[in-house]
Amino acid sequence: MRAWDGARFTHVLTMVTALGQALKEAQIDGRACNIGGVDRENFIAGADFIQHLGEDHDFPVLGHAASDLGVILKMLPQTEIITLDSTAQHQLAPRVDHLLRTAESSLRGRAMFALSMKGHRLFTTTEPLFGQEVFDKFNGAARDIAESGKCLAAARSKAAVFHLMLAMELTVRALANKLGATAVDRNGRFLTWLVILQNMKGKIDPMTNPAEKSAWSEVRALLDSVAHAWRNPTMHPADAYTEEEADAIFESVKAFMRRLAPMV
Repeated sequence: MRAWDGARFTHVLTMVTALGQALKEAQIDGRACNIGGVDRENFIAGADFIQHLGEDHDFPVLGHAASDLGVILKMLPQTEIITLDSTAQHQLAPRVDHLLRTAESSLRGRAMFALSMKGHRLFTTTEPLFGQEVFDKFNGAARDIAESGKCLAAARSKAAVFHLMLAMELTVRALANKLGATAVDRNGRFLTWLVILQNMKGKIDPMTNPAEKSAWSEVRALLDSVAHAWRNPTMHPADAYTEEEADAIFESVKAFMRRLAPMV
């Protein structure tokens, strides 16, 4: 799934439609048509935007139509007021019409999806979703964390949980190595949540440093929250998760990893 700026696309088409209407009226009346120099720059920027959109999103005809319009627009004089005589009108009008028709035909038969505001942030952010410290400490999980956010944004709940599971495997291994609590069996398979939590408790209870014991108890409590959100005895996703369940797992894993990061 590819993201694109639907608001700007609509705005550009609105501008081009207005230009086409002005050209049509001028041709009917047999008169010149004036546009501002700023309008020229806006039209050029809009044509360039649609050209790149066409190239990036497999709309080749739309991209060519925008490019053709852009070429003519760039030939107009760079003055404060631009007078479009009959020659300029005959060059611009068919290209404007072609772009508008191509935009309609290019989108016909395409399914368009809109993300929620939260989904848009998850899908487009360039910042680590769980924070820089988690990114640095658990870099091997960074891709799965990012993908879990994109899957949540696209309402692909089970896929989001699957990526979180992979991120958790790496993180729990780091926890086990640091705390000395067994998390996998002799074949390298993860133990149940209950057993992992019990093994952690066996390492935390004997601690004599109150601050250390409190910190690890908090980590264990957060891992317990992950286990409850997962609703699964082992680290394997269920047959299905609702969006609310996947979101709860995402937030639980985030809280757990952020608390663990400074301790490993």
